[in-house]
Amino acid sequence: MSEILTIIATVIGAVAVFSYQMRGALKANSLTIIGLFLLLLFVAVRATFFHHMDIVINTAVFGVRMNWVLELFGIFLVAISAVSLLRNKKSI
Repeated sequence: MSEILTIIATVIGAVAVFSYQMRGALKANSLTIIGLFLLLLFVAVRATFFHHMDIVINTAVFGVRMNWVLELFGIFLVAISAVSLLRNKKSI
């Protein structure tokens, strides 16, 4: 359990540093940062607890697999942010 807390703390730290570096454009990139956080967390936890994560990932809540929530939602947020940024750039 301490390994997963270390991983979560590391990912939070990495996202905090990234957010600090991007502070000038934080408002425009907030969805991207949240999506990146979810993806980094998913990859880090999956790599550390490969066999134990399979149990969590294959669990379904209200018919939705946790794999979809953890992985695909992060990708979805990054994609929505990219589309939003492209639309705003065209309107300028």
